[in-house]
Amino acid sequence: MTTVTYARLLRPPRLLSVSSALATAFAVSGIYFLSSKDLFFGISALIMAVCTAFLHGGIDFDLDCKRYCLYTGLHRWKIGAWKQMPTIVGVTIKYFSELVTTEDETGLRRDKNARLILILSVANSSQGIIIQQFDLTEKKCALTTGARIAAILQVPLATFMCA
Repeated sequence: MTTVTYARLLRPPRLLSVSSALATAFAVSGIYFLSSKDLFFGISALIMAVCTAFLHGGIDFDLDCKRYCLYTGLHRWKIGAWKQMPTIVGVTIKYFSELVTTEDETGLRRDKNARLILILSVANSSQGIIIQQFDLTEKKCALTTGARIAAILQVPLATFMCA
C-alpha cells in the first residue's frame, strides 16, 4: 500500500482560529478550577486545552486502493473516513467570491467573501472534490499544496486566480 501523508500541510495552524480560541478558553477555565481547588475539572480542562491546541488537519492518499481521507488529527491519531477516489484528471486552484448580505442596526449590508478553493478535478464531470479553502492571503500555501497533490496524483495543476 502506497500512502502519502501531509499532516499539517492542508490546514496549517493559525494563531487566531476557532481551535486556538477554544484552547484558550479551556486553559483559562482549567486555571480557574485549579485555583478553586477543583482538581478533577481543572486537570480535565487543561488536558482539553492541550488536545485542542494540537489538533491539525490533513489528507491521506492511498494510491494503490485509489482512495483518499480528509482527517482531523491529534499527534498520530486521525479521525476521518476513507472515500473512493474517482478518476482525477487534474488539481485546480480557483478564486471564488460571493456577496454575503447581513442585517444590522443600520440596515442591510453586503460584504464580499473571497477565497481560494483547492479542487480535485474529476473526469467527465463539471463537479470536483473540494479539498481545502484558503484565505486570499494564503496564496503561496495554496499553490504549494496544490503542486504537491498534483505531483502525488501525477496530474496537471491548473490555477484560475485574480491578480
